[in-house]
Order: sequence, then C-alpha cells, then structure tokens
Amino acid sequence: GERTTRRTYAVGRVARPPRLAPTVTSMRCYYEVLGVDRSADDDEIKRSYRKLALKWHPDKNKENLEEATNVFKELQNAYAVLSDLHERAWYDDHREAILRGDGNLDLNADIAKPGEWIYAYFSASCFDGYDSRPRGFFRVYEEAFTKIEKAELNAMDDKERNAVRHAPRFGSESTEWEDVRYFYAHWEAFATKLSFSEADEYDTRHADGRRIRRLMEKENRRARAKVQREYSEIVRNLVQFVRKRDPRVAEAAERARKEREEEEKRLKIQQEGAFRSCL
Repeated sequence: GERTTRRTYAVGRVARPPRLAPTVTSMRCYYEVLGVDRSADDDEIKRSYRKLALKWHPDKNKENLEEATNVFKELQNAYAVLSDLHERAWYDDHREAILRGDGNLDLNADIAKPGEWIYAYFSASCFDGYDSRPRGFFRVYEEAFTKIEKAELNAMDDKERNAVRHAPRFGSESTEWEDVRYFYAHWEAFATKLSFSEADEYDTRHADGRRIRRLMEKENRRARAKVQREYSEIVRNLVQFVRKRDPRVAEAAERARKEREEEEKRLKIQQEGAFRSCL
C-alpha cells in the first residue's frame, strides 16, 4: 500500500543543512512604528500616521533635525505599506522574514525560506535617497536585480546561457522611460530557472528498485516546484514594491496625466469651434 511504500523509501530522506541564525536588524515592525495593533483598520492607521507625521515633521523639529528626519522617513515607509491593500497583505504574510531580512544571505542558505535575503529589500530603510550613490535607491536595486539575474545565469549550462535574453538593467535616474518600462515588463513576468535541488525530500540513490525511485523523483519534483513558485513570487512582489517607489514611474504618470489634460482641452476647443460655426 501507499503507507508501506512511503515507509520503505523514507530511509532515503535528504539531510537538511543547518539553518543560519537570523541576523538581528534595526528594522521595526510597521505596526509598531505607527503605534497600532495588527488588527487596526484603515482609518486607525491613517489617523495614527497623521498624528505622528505632524509630531515628527522635520520642519517642526529643527533642533533635532537628524532624528526627526529618520523617524519621519520610517513613518512614511510604514504608512506606504500598511495603507496599500496588496502590500499590507504581503507584509502580514511575510512579516517575520522581512523583519529579520539580511541582504547577505545566500540564495540557498535556508531551503524552507527561499530567497530570504531578498526580504531586506522590502523596506525603504535599505536605501538612502533617490539617486545613484552607493546607498541610493538606483544603486541598491540595480545591485539587487543584478544579483538575482546572476543566480539565474549561473544555474544554466553554456548553451542555455548563450540562448537566453539577458534581463534589462534597472538603470539610474536618467534612464529613458522606454527602457524603464521594458525593465518592469520583463521582471513582472519573472519565473525562476533555479532548480532548488536542495529542496529534495529523498535521496534517490537509496531507492529500493525502479518503482520506489520514480516515487521519490515525483515527490522531489513536487518539492522543488513549490519552492520555485515561492521564490518567483518573492521576486515579482519585490518588482511591485520597487515600481511603486520608483520616481521615474511617478514622473511618467504625471507626464501622461498632463498630456491627457492637454488633449482634453484641445478637443474641447475644437468642439466649441465646430459648434460656433454651425450657428
């Protein structure tokens, strides 16, 4: 029976590597930052944010400008996440991993939590300013996406590597909008090529016959696919997180809004002229 079969090949289970101890970071829980419970509704979160933002606005704390600036930035980041339905849901589901996020963790350091190093980038505290300095928004995320792509390329053989189209660069504040749009279109469809063989449940070398080996391989494929889905989802959510904060995206949206307004004015003038000519 199935139960007997499982006991037969359970001896082939793969030993898990020891987990790395989580790195302690200075990042605080967003709910703690805003002084609300995790069950707080949108109105509570908004009221608390407005009250604290008024208290800590740098313009009102000239004598303590550095601390006020840091606290105000932390408040803005917390509110940006908790006021967005999708981002709040993602944060709630991955809160512990985000709080202990460490950008130096290896991709496969902990198979139970694939891509845990990426969680460190789900916070505005990982960058300082919207520029291309070493700690700036564009440098930080350029390095993050380059690291993700490098892992993908390293997992391919030479033939696959030569055939694949390399991912577009994140770029800088001066990157043309068409290139920025192409970057997001590419990464929003991300699906990892990493095998995550470390997620295997069974060592097929211990299989007692072909039938047992096939059962082991089937369960290993299922375990790998689960981790691949989780990792791909982490990366795609990072793309959405970054896009929402990318000033180039905001500028493009503002340009599009102005162009729509100009077009509406032009059509209105045209319609008024046509109406007068009919009188």
